Formats: sequence, C-alpha cells, structure tokens
Amino acid sequence: MPGSLFRFCFDLSSLALIIYFCCLVPYNLAFRAEEVAHIVPFNIAADMFFIVDLYLRSTFFAFTRNGSVCTDKKSILQEYMKSGMVVDVLSCLSILEVFVSILPLRLFSLLRIVRISSFIKKIHDHLALRGIRISLATNLLGKIILFYALTKHWVACMWFIIHRYVEWNVENTWATSDCPFGGEVGSEGCLATWDNVLGEHNVCNQPMLDCYLRALHFSLTTLSTVGYGE
Repeated sequence: MPGSLFRFCFDLSSLALIIYFCCLVPYNLAFRAEEVAHIVPFNIAADMFFIVDLYLRSTFFAFTRNGSVCTDKKSILQEYMKSGMVVDVLSCLSILEVFVSILPLRLFSLLRIVRISSFIKKIHDHLALRGIRISLATNLLGKIILFYALTKHWVACMWFIIHRYVEWNVENTWATSDCPFGGEVGSEGCLATWDNVLGEHNVCNQPMLDCYLRALHFSLTTLSTVGYGE
C-alpha cells in the first residue's frame, strides 16, 4: 500500500541503486575497461532487484487517485505505463550481460537516471507521512547538488573516454599534456606517455583512481570556474 514501510524501503533502495549505476557504469567504461568483462555478483543482484521492482510496480503497488487508494491490477498497470514503465523495461535489458559480456548492454541501466526526480519525490512523500518535513527549497537544493555531482562525474569520465578511445593515436591529448611530475608532453612525468614507435599513448601512467581524480579536477575547473581563459 502507498506509504507502507515496505514501499518506503523499496523506493529508497531503488533510488540508491540507480545512483550507484549512474556512477559505476561511466567510471568502468572510462577507467576500468579491462575489468568489465568480469561479471560482478552485486550488479547482477541489483539487476534482479529491478526486475522484481518492475513486476511489483506493474501489479501490486497500489496508488492514490483523488484521495482514494486504487488496488485494481489493471489500473495499476495503466498508471505505471504513464509514469516510467517503458524506461524501466529497457533498463532491465542490462541483465543480458550475464549471457553476453558486452559493455554496451550495461549502458541500458543508465536510462534510469530520468527516474531519479520521481524517486526523490516518493522519498519526500514517505518522509512527510512519517512526520519528517523537508521544505521544497531544501528538496530542490538537494536535487541540484545531486545532479551537479553526477554531471561532474560524467564529464570527467567522458573526458577520459575521448582520450582513451577517440584520441588513442593522437600525441597531444589532455592526459599526455598534463605533466604533474614535470617533463615534456608525452614524457614519463605526464599522465600518459606517447610512444613514437607504436604511434599511440599508453592511456595512463598512474593508478586509474589518480587519473580519475585528475579528470574530475579538469571537469571542475572547466565547468565551475573561468575555464582556460576563453
């Protein structure tokens, strides 16, 4: 039933797992490409959770209409079809990763990002029913901070994806030009070293977490400050 403790815990878990995939998938694509072929049990368990979630929301999760609770299964399905069922069905395709280990299948889970706002509203309503009042201004500020952090994370990952997959044979990328330990562009003192023989760079000299932090620094500098003078 709407407002039940089960629905509260379920909606909270859904929101947490959506944010988890929104952070993990682009990070894996950019910084852990060699490891993504390994099936992570927790990811599969999360996929199974969303399949169960799809079934429950389309069948048993009653909703309130005009002040009354509707428990009719046909009405529940129709209401769910208008409020995110298509996105949830497509995002569940990521479970196929178990059978075909291809990274793009995991990208389907990112579709759930469009459901974040609706789940935040659900959590807000659950808390209100339990006497925890959060003002609309605070709620809006929280969403702004969350989406701001996700945007920075995605930009950092995209920055490294361009360096890794698009400009793999380009000598001057942001990583080969970023030399925190000194030296010329593409030298050992830079994030990535250029190999004249192979005609490509080695992606990253440092641990991938360090490269992520540098990419995050560049995204923060570019989007939050004056950028690079342009």
